Amino acid sequence: MTCPVARRLLSVSMFFCLALALPGPLRAWQWSDGQNTVLPSLQEEFDQEHNAYRSQVEKGALVGQERLIALDRLISHYKPLGINTVVLESERDRLTVQLEADRQKSQSAQKISSELYQLALQKTGEGRFRDALSAIQKAERLVPEDAAFAEMRRRLDSVTAIVSQAVQNTKVDGLVRKGVVRYIENDGTRALNAVRFAQQLSPSEPSLDRLGKLIEKEYPGLEPPSIPKGKTLVDYKLQLALEYVYDQQFLKAINECNQVLDLEPDNVLALTRMGSAYYAMGQKDEAKTLWVRALKLEPNNQVLKQFLREKF
Repeated sequence: MTCPVARRLLSVSMFFCLALALPGPLRAWQWSDGQNTVLPSLQEEFDQEHNAYRSQVEKGALVGQERLIALDRLISHYKPLGINTVVLESERDRLTVQLEADRQKSQSAQKISSELYQLALQKTGEGRFRDALSAIQKAERLVPEDAAFAEMRRRLDSVTAIVSQAVQNTKVDGLVRKGVVRYIENDGTRALNAVRFAQQLSPSEPSLDRLGKLIEKEYPGLEPPSIPKGKTLVDYKLQLALEYVYDQQFLKAINECNQVLDLEPDNVLALTRMGSAYYAMGQKDEAKTLWVRALKLEPNNQVLKQFLREKF
């Protein structure tokens, strides 16, 4: 008579022999007839998750890369368990191709829009504000989510409603160009300086007043300076710079001179006073560079010659 232990070993041995004889892998959901049938509970679980995925796609909650990740998760989780995921795999392949095409299209759009942005800056500097607006509108259509494009378009919209171009080789048009460029660059102080100075040089031009008010509205914290009658903005800032030098407020003096040079790059007095401020701060190389530059503009300036002779 066979002992209980021997009977148990015999049963296990027969079970493994039977398992090795089967044509496919032994699964918990495989019926005795050999057909690969998924457990109803597992199929129901998959169907629920699949339906939830479809619902999110239809609502627009899953798009692009997030949708691809969701598909990958469903396929990698359920396919090894015997669930038929052919439809999902086909969808994933199509989506992968579409995303790659979108990526390449986006890269191309970014490149073209960047070129259009640079063109808009160039046209603004040339005083062709209407052309600049056209370029930035095209850039914004290509990449509508770019806030910089939208902001530049907004500002050029406002400018072109007042003045479409300023292309003449005159000091006033040059100041208008500079003012609009500074406005686009979000440099309110220099933008207002340029437009106010242009107004002083051409007080009968109504568009300059409107342009000045536009920029003032954008920068309400910038109070217009109280310029004495008969003085220009440049005269006023040069006087301020001199007073700051006397008061040993050298950085303020340099700032005022820089603002003058933004309006008149070859202003000898601004270069001279800025050089004096730098010299007083012990930055002699900067001072010498400025004084030499000023002397090239005014070769007969005896004050500059004396400065350079005595100081260096």
